[in-house]
Amino acid sequence: MQTNGRKIWLGAIGCVLLFSAVVSAQAPVPVVMIEEDWELVVRDPEGDVTAPQLHTVLSPFPVLEPYYAQITWNYREVPYFQPGGFQVQGWAGDDILIARSFDLNEFSNMQEKFKWTQVMATDGERTRFAVVNGFSPTWGNFGGIEAIVGDFAGLPDLSGYRTDVSVRNSLITYGSNRVRLFQIVEVRYFGPDGLLYRDTTPKVLHSSE
Repeated sequence: MQTNGRKIWLGAIGCVLLFSAVVSAQAPVPVVMIEEDWELVVRDPEGDVTAPQLHTVLSPFPVLEPYYAQITWNYREVPYFQPGGFQVQGWAGDDILIARSFDLNEFSNMQEKFKWTQVMATDGERTRFAVVNGFSPTWGNFGGIEAIVGDFAGLPDLSGYRTDVSVRNSLITYGSNRVRLFQIVEVRYFGPDGLLYRDTTPKVLHSSE
């Protein structure tokens, strides 16, 4: 009985190893869309000086080139500075190519929470960025199809994406003392047929809790 049991056990291990070898030999499923869920809690905004001000980025590469998206929050800067709202920008290196502005109120409520999702997708011909599913008590729902920028050169996939690029290059540029929490809550990776996996570890950029 022990001999037969050992043979069965070894046989099972062999099947597992064979299955692993077959899976590892298959081509990886390409990532064609990334979603980052963001959260901002404004502690004590100051309208007289448009504080706080911050920006977030999203890049398909491990660096901010040759192209990426930047979103400014509580201000718009192209073609000139305007307080309030947000602006979705498409950049190629040091050159801004496109900007979509959203004329909304300045941050004004204490302890107000803003949530939104930054999306990047490629179909092999075009790479696009967008802000979707945004909400705050003051702004209500924001983002969506009108907040898309891009039509950059298509990429076969988004394997160059790194969450730490978003973390390192997104920051509170003015009035950080007026922010209680600024973080990426979750990142999702999608293939051609749907969700591949999700990273649910929060990436905290600023916290004064």
